[in-house]
Amino acid sequence: MRTIVAYEMYFNKNLFQPTLFGELYYNKPPAFNWFIIVSSSFVGWNELTARLVSLAFLFLSTFTIFLFSLYLFKSIRQSLISSLLFLTSGNVLFFYGYLGEIEATLTFFIFSAVVCLYLWWDKDYKFLGFLSGVLFGVAVLLKGLPAYGFLALSMLAMVLYYRRLRPTFSKLAFLIYSLCLLIPLLWLLNTQEPLIYIKTLWEESFRRVEGKGFSRLWHMLTYPVENFKDLLPGSVLFLLSLYLGRKGLHVPAELRPFLLLLALNYIPYWLSNSAGRYVLPLYPILAIIAGYYVNRVMEHDSFRKLFYSALTITIILRIAYAFVYFPYIQQKDREQSVAQSILSDMAGKGVIACECPHRKDICLYLGIWNGKPLKRLALERGADYVINCQEGPVGRVIGEYELRRGDRARLESLK
Repeated sequence: MRTIVAYEMYFNKNLFQPTLFGELYYNKPPAFNWFIIVSSSFVGWNELTARLVSLAFLFLSTFTIFLFSLYLFKSIRQSLISSLLFLTSGNVLFFYGYLGEIEATLTFFIFSAVVCLYLWWDKDYKFLGFLSGVLFGVAVLLKGLPAYGFLALSMLAMVLYYRRLRPTFSKLAFLIYSLCLLIPLLWLLNTQEPLIYIKTLWEESFRRVEGKGFSRLWHMLTYPVENFKDLLPGSVLFLLSLYLGRKGLHVPAELRPFLLLLALNYIPYWLSNSAGRYVLPLYPILAIIAGYYVNRVMEHDSFRKLFYSALTITIILRIAYAFVYFPYIQQKDREQSVAQSILSDMAGKGVIACECPHRKDICLYLGIWNGKPLKRLALERGADYVINCQEGPVGRVIGEYELRRGDRARLESLK
């Protein structure tokens, strides 16, 4: 979906108002689409366009973790361990680190903003305080209102740790708040329906607080387990490091504000109907904390061998996944082959409309190959053909194609 919206913004030369099949799209702000458009200038419009954005910000996050851990502890080995723990966590390495989704990009901006915020509080680096406001503002343009939650709870963590309330009412603090509001506001004022956009983003952010059949108690019990699984193998290595280093175990001063910051930012997702990927922006902080304790016990020969073996096996599995499982999934994914069949069945070129909103990839491929994004039939006057997944034809059926899960698509002529 992200690639379709970005392609339409690129084609329409409108970087402020996202659309989906020609209809106004309100579910997400536009910043991720902007990055996809930049990516298209390097790799064109294809399956890699959105993935390249996630990969780029994944490595930027990894590098930032290394630099910040090095700043805190002055240890290259510990910084490399923290970076590797983040990079090889299951949810990052196997899924959201390469998928064309927002999470990996959001992780970089939230983590970088938190680092800048901390350095402002700890060292009074005013420029970094200013930069945190810019980064949180961009994070709002990526995901919407959750970025404000990260800002508010991170500020609260700083207040509680440093026991100072005054900085939150300083001129720089109000500049940070203003930037977080002004950056999204400048975009909203350039959209066609800003009030509808605000309403939709609000609903998107809070509709997961409770859902149909949602049990808060069950979620509170199972969500940490899900997070533990998502963080494998690093989560197991971290627990082993705590056990092996239990003698003299302590929390160094460098980590204390981040433990508090981590706990406060985790609570909203622990209490609400949240997916595991929503806490991905907290992974870098977890990696820095885990890296410290893992590094403490790296002198144990057995643990060191286990550490390197676990990470090596994880990376090998990821390579095997890429070369075996991913092509297998692509082969099973029929959208691209169906789109090719549709093109071959069309009697010459023509204007195509899309009535397969739940099978977006078919319409994306056809739009890219035709050099023009497809629109819904009601918005595409003079359409020659329609790709129809709805019940009942609206034109003369030229071909019918089997999709996954028993769905079918039809190419219909309207002339």
